[in-house]
Amino acid sequence: MESFPRELRTIEDLIALLEAEPVWVERLRSILFTQGLLSLPDRVARLEDLLQKQAEWMARLSELLARYDEHLRAHTRQLEEYGRLLAEHGRRLEEHTQAIQEHSERIARLEQIIAQHDERIARLEELVAQNTARIERLEELVAQNTARTQRLEEVIEELRKLVQQQMQRLDIHEQRLNKLTDDVSFLKGMVLEIRTTLRIPSVFGRLVRRCRQADMNEIFERAYALREAGQLTQEELQELLQLDLVVEGRLPHDGQMPILLAVEISFVIDAGDVERTARRATLLSRVMEQPAQGVVVGTRLTAEGQEAAAERGVAWILQVLPRGD
Repeated sequence: MESFPRELRTIEDLIALLEAEPVWVERLRSILFTQGLLSLPDRVARLEDLLQKQAEWMARLSELLARYDEHLRAHTRQLEEYGRLLAEHGRRLEEHTQAIQEHSERIARLEQIIAQHDERIARLEELVAQNTARIERLEELVAQNTARTQRLEEVIEELRKLVQQQMQRLDIHEQRLNKLTDDVSFLKGMVLEIRTTLRIPSVFGRLVRRCRQADMNEIFERAYALREAGQLTQEELQELLQLDLVVEGRLPHDGQMPILLAVEISFVIDAGDVERTARRATLLSRVMEQPAQGVVVGTRLTAEGQEAAAERGVAWILQVLPRGD
């Protein structure tokens, strides 16, 4: 046994000694403490481990409980939706049941109608059999009529050829008649123009005094001079050369002022004749540098021609050709 290095008089001396000799502390602990007390730190450590694991288990349990609550709420919502769908399906099942009942009633009525139709079909079959015999007789008649029709078609074809020949002849006659009509119209126009030219005083005397036919050569020479001077276009010159007749005279109110009449002669006067003589009167006035008026002469004046004459200030004179002219 080791001796104490110093005397122990107070508790502080004992504590100092134990601090200086750690081996004595262990020896003293084994004497003072029981085996249960000595194993207490290990047990406390194991208890702490168990508490730590319990805490982890509790955390996992809380997480599992939270997930269970979430699944429970989801299942609750699904159950509610299933309940709603079940109610909807019940309602639709009732509707389908009612519809099936209605369809059954309609099927019963249709079966009754089909039975009636079967009776009518049987009667129709009898009629068809009767009509078949009639059709056979009609087919015989059709065959007979077909032969007759063929003979008629041959006759009609011969008639068509004859009609075509007659139509060709009529076309030739119509062409000759049209040419003859054109020739007659041309001759009538020539007769009217000749009569107008020969009877200038009597035809135009109501419009101008001391009237006579103007010198066309003088008018055309002045027109060509203006064309060469660039004061008259080629189209205007050609328009002026188409004048049927130019009459010169004096105005009837004083008998002194000279005036020219640009005359258009047409068997039937229309609006086109009036427009032409109005244009030519304007050109004639420019060329001769004196007043000129358009005049149309014919045997008949259309309503459009009369309206155009009133608008353009063109005078019109109607003549009656004697028989034979």
